[in-house]
Amino acid sequence: MRRLLLPGLVALVLGLGAAALLAAAGALPAPPARAASDQCRTVFVSCNLGPGTSNWKQVDGDRLARDVERAVEELGAEGFRPISVTPITMGRQESERYRDSAWGAGYSATQGVLILAARD
Repeated sequence: MRRLLLPGLVALVLGLGAAALLAAAGALPAPPARAASDQCRTVFVSCNLGPGTSNWKQVDGDRLARDVERAVEELGAEGFRPISVTPITMGRQESERYRDSAWGAGYSATQGVLILAARD
């Protein structure tokens, strides 16, 4: 069985190698090259942090929702449909020592969303 498989495998590898060489030499037509922007699009929508102290800003959820909806509509008009929406977050931590005590706080906040869309 091993003797039957080995020659077939060698022929397959040589055949694939020959096809690659012929394509590289121009004897076989190369597949059409398509730019990534022709097939997919990535859009970042900022969350536009609203009012708050310098360290504790609030996400304007209504505005973010409208901005995402607008971006999806624009993508649809160009023939793309969203396939994923990923939140982009930022984390921050602060700490301080004062005499014999210390405190610390940490938080994360959404900076926006990344929309990946593919051509319909």
